[in-house]
Amino acid sequence: MRVLLLGDYSSVHYNLWRILNDKGIDCTLLSDGDGYKNIPTNLKWFPAPAESKAKIYANVHGREFWEENYEFIKGIKGFDVVQIINPVICEQLNSNLNKLLFDILTENNKKVFMYAVGDDTAWVSYHIKNKTKSMFNNKKIFLSKEIYHCGRYLFYPGYRNLSEYVASKVNAIIPGSVDYLQPYEKKTNCTKVVPFPIDVKKFELCESDNKRVKIFHGIQNGKNYRKGDYVFNKAKSLISNAEFIDIRSVPFSQYIELMKNSDIIFDQTFSYDQGMNAIMGMAYGKVVFSGFEDEFLKYYNLNNDEIGINATSDFLHIADKTNELITSSKLRKKISESAREFIIKNHSDNIVCDEFIKIWESY
Repeated sequence: MRVLLLGDYSSVHYNLWRILNDKGIDCTLLSDGDGYKNIPTNLKWFPAPAESKAKIYANVHGREFWEENYEFIKGIKGFDVVQIINPVICEQLNSNLNKLLFDILTENNKKVFMYAVGDDTAWVSYHIKNKTKSMFNNKKIFLSKEIYHCGRYLFYPGYRNLSEYVASKVNAIIPGSVDYLQPYEKKTNCTKVVPFPIDVKKFELCESDNKRVKIFHGIQNGKNYRKGDYVFNKAKSLISNAEFIDIRSVPFSQYIELMKNSDIIFDQTFSYDQGMNAIMGMAYGKVVFSGFEDEFLKYYNLNNDEIGINATSDFLHIADKTNELITSSKLRKKISESAREFIIKNHSDNIVCDEFIKIWESY
C-alpha cells in the first residue's frame, strides 16, 4: 500500500506518517508544517512569493504558487490512498485552485479520504446555525481579528462550494473528534471517529511533588475567544492556594517541561472533545479542563468528571471545580490515572493506525 498524507494539523498526520512507516507501509507526508508550527515533513511545496492578506481574504490568491508547483502536482500519482485534512487542501491556493487540485488527486490516485480535523465550511456553518457550544457563542468574536480565518467560509461562496464538492467526492470523511463528527455525521460516507494519534511511549506519567498545586495555562495570541482564555482568567481570581503558570510564546521544549511540572491544565472552554494540547496533558497524567461534554461522554461510554473536567463559559463552575481539586489530592490522582488510561486505550498511534488502515481498505 502506498499512502500520501497531504497537509497537517497539530501533528496528527506527522504522527500517523511515523507509525505507518514503522509498520513497513510506504507513506509520504507532504505539508507546509501547519504554518508557524513548523511541524516536520518529508516533502514540502515549492515556495512562491508571499501574497497580501487582502488577496487571500478576497479569495483571489495562489496563481503564482500554482504555477510554481504545477509539475509537482501532476506528479502526485499512483498512490493507493491520499488523505487530506480539509477541503482547503493547500492554504496557499484559493478555493477554485483547491478544487482543481482535488480533481487532479482523485484522477491520478485510487482513493482519496478526508480526515476532518480543522476549521472548514461545514464546521463553521454547523456551529453557527445550530448555536452549539463553540467560539461563536461570544458575539465579540465577530468584531475581532479572530474571525478573519474562518470568516472566508461565511462570506465567500467558493469555499462553501468547495466544501460540499469535496465532501461528496471523497471515499470517506473520517472525523478526528466528536467536534468534527457533528457537522458530517449525516453524510453517508462519514465514518466513526478516529482519534488523534500520539506516540504514548514518549509520554511518561509525570506525578508532581509540588507543595502548592500548579495550574498550567497555555495562552495562544489571537485565540482569546476561540480557546476561552478570558473565561479561565475570570476563574483565576476566585481560585485559592494555587500557582498559575501562564505560558505565551515559549519554545516547545520549555512548554512541555512546564506542562509536565504542573498538576492541572486549563485548555479550552468551547469544545465537545479534546484537542492535541489536552491529549498531551492527559497522557502525562494531568487533570485537564477542556471539552468533556455529554456528547463526548456518551460516545465513549464515560461518566462525568471521570477523565477530565468539562470546561464551559461558566467561570464560577471552573473556579469551584478547581478549588475542589486543590483540596483533594486523592481526586486529582483518580482523574489523572483514568485520563492517562483513556489516552493509551484510544489515542495510541499503533491502535489509531490500524483503524485508519481498516477504513482505507473498506471504502
